[in-house]
Amino acid sequence: MDKLLSLDPLILPPEPSYWPLPSHVWIIIAAAVISTLLLLALRRYQASKSYLHRKALLELSRVGAHRDTASLHRLLRRIALTHFPRHTVAPMSGEAWLRWLDKTLPEPRFMPLKAVWLAGLYQDQQPSSQDWHQCIHASEAWINTLYEEQA
Repeated sequence: MDKLLSLDPLILPPEPSYWPLPSHVWIIIAAAVISTLLLLALRRYQASKSYLHRKALLELSRVGAHRDTASLHRLLRRIALTHFPRHTVAPMSGEAWLRWLDKTLPEPRFMPLKAVWLAGLYQDQQPSSQDWHQCIHASEAWINTLYEEQA
């Protein structure tokens, strides 16, 4: 019995530390942080596109209340310049502009109203109520198509 009392006590190793973290844990943390940042950037990008779409439609409704073809033309050109290269959009006018707008739509909506558009732009004539509503609907369809393609 005396032999058991003379033994030294067991020395346990220290508990493993949580710091520094093993390399595989750092990889998991880095992947989680990067994926979270990418997700936030994607949501912000989608929100900005949605914001621009809503803003374009709001501006269209404001222009629509005034029945001014030149203002509607400027709005469409401003939107086109933000989405397409300047060298493509800037030099176009008249029929070429209307054909290009129709080319970006699934079905032509601007060329059938060519006389209304050109008279409003170059002769400062106000369109009839029916023609104006068709111009607004064509513009709204173009804006919606533009933003749907980019979604």
